[in-house]
Amino acid sequence: ILFKNGEYETDLENIIEQIVGLSRSVFPMRLMGFPAYTYFALRMMDDKGIRIKLKKGSKIMLGGGWKQHYSEKVDKQTFYQLAERVLGIQDKDIIEFFGAVEHPILYCDCKHHHFHIPRYGRVVIRDVDTLKPLPMGQVGLLNLLTPMVYATPMLSVMTDDLAVLRDGETCACGLKSPYVEIVGRVGLHDIKTCAAGAAELIKEDAL
Repeated sequence: ILFKNGEYETDLENIIEQIVGLSRSVFPMRLMGFPAYTYFALRMMDDKGIRIKLKKGSKIMLGGGWKQHYSEKVDKQTFYQLAERVLGIQDKDIIEFFGAVEHPILYCDCKHHHFHIPRYGRVVIRDVDTLKPLPMGQVGLLNLLTPMVYATPMLSVMTDDLAVLRDGETCACGLKSPYVEIVGRVGLHDIKTCAAGAAELIKEDAL
């Protein structure tokens, strides 16, 4: 992280230097990060013509979404192709998870990159105007439910994600539970990170 002009920014140059250096190790590498910053680093490596071959068993784990960088989001296939071109890593070794701070269930993708719903969770897709439940295949607001919350009374959490519920039978991974396909977010002009949103609230209270 760099601190410039009163703001923090990601030190992509240093991240790339570390990746290149660690790629010379005899051990596999584990990369974990936000999809946006991981993509920015890979794109910078691609622009610089940097090509490395990570050791067998190397993995990339992605989570946290694109937040304020949503306008620069790329589709998964573009991301996977870039990772293979720059790092020599295939899409089967890229793992993504989806979740929410207020919801204790972590949805990890299957080998076909679908977020199947575990037996201890439920998902309802709701109409954006009426909030009534929608059938499978229709886009609406993502409502996450689980009885696994003990600390706070939040069994049901309405997100600002737009999603579609799909029949698990249509996925060839072998899991039969339905899966969630995230297609976008509402209010894209106002998306902030949790930390940025908290900072604004603190600033308002100070006034």
